[in-house]
Amino acid sequence: MALRAAAQRRLLPSAPLFLGLNRHTVSDKHLATCKALEIGDYQLRDQRHSFAVRAARAGTPAELIARQLGHANAILVLQVYGRFMPSAQERDRWERVASAQDAEQAAKSQEMSATLGAVG
Repeated sequence: MALRAAAQRRLLPSAPLFLGLNRHTVSDKHLATCKALEIGDYQLRDQRHSFAVRAARAGTPAELIARQLGHANAILVLQVYGRFMPSAQERDRWERVASAQDAEQAAKSQEMSATLGAVG
């Protein structure tokens, strides 16, 4: 029971993601890794920016990105990353592609069912 309570405590939104690490140890490990890989111009905040750009590009709502980055609201996210968010035309194109893929998969499934039905 105590283990379950401890696990639930760690799942709270305010709980640290990586137990036993703080910003200083993470920064030290990041610098050591970059040095070992001979990467001289990659700062820890660059990863945060890369995540936000990829999330915005994938169509993740600005409010969700803001929460994941720890911002109080989506205003800063929209100002900085709004240009990376897909346009309505891009979303429509993605939906058409996804629908076509779904239809293709459904046809394959029906074909497979018909083949298996004929064998059995």
